[in-house]
Amino acid sequence: MEKENQVTDYRYRLRFEKAGTFAYVSHLDLVRTFTRLFMRAELPLTFSEGFNPHPKMVFSAPLPLGTESKTELLDFRTVAELDLAEVLSRLREVSPLGLEIRELYPAEGKLSEIAFAAYTLTFAAPLDEAQTAAVSDFFAQSSIPAEKKGKDGIKTVDIRPMIASWERVSDTEIHALLSVSSEHFLNPDLFSSKLRSFLCERCGAAPSARMLRSAFYRADGAALFR
Repeated sequence: MEKENQVTDYRYRLRFEKAGTFAYVSHLDLVRTFTRLFMRAELPLTFSEGFNPHPKMVFSAPLPLGTESKTELLDFRTVAELDLAEVLSRLREVSPLGLEIRELYPAEGKLSEIAFAAYTLTFAAPLDEAQTAAVSDFFAQSSIPAEKKGKDGIKTVDIRPMIASWERVSDTEIHALLSVSSEHFLNPDLFSSKLRSFLCERCGAAPSARMLRSAFYRADGAALFR
């Protein structure tokens, strides 16, 4: 027998960017930020039940503090259908500096279906010939052991299988497709650190570098997730 007064909810997905100082906003503060934005935009949100109800929101794979992104995804639910253009305009009006809301659309699939993320690693100075060769040697390794901190403490894992592909675009820029699944999550900071450490060991020095996330992909590594 169906429950009386059953509420139908709608699931929507936001694509947004994190840039500048906003890249240093923690995940917890990001949740608080969007809760305030949704309230200020007067969205008819669906709330969880219980003693401390909160808006039903799910974010895509976590991003380290300080890492900028062109593609972050947020799923949320509402009790009424939204006028997408109007809501997008309202959210942009109340968004803080560094948080750029790019798209709003009905959500299809689950964020847990995301398997890989595309990153751009940009060095502060051009790599010389020796460093360029060392980059190729780094990715040619059959195994790249690294220490990862987890719930059970620090353990050594092989991150090489978590690097799906890579490409040297210029003498300052590398593109890499890294695993972000819940089972095999490769922190982009750890990836960058291991690469730069390898360059230091081989060449005596490595330029500083920054990471930028640009897109998400499904398990085949080719189909874009949006």
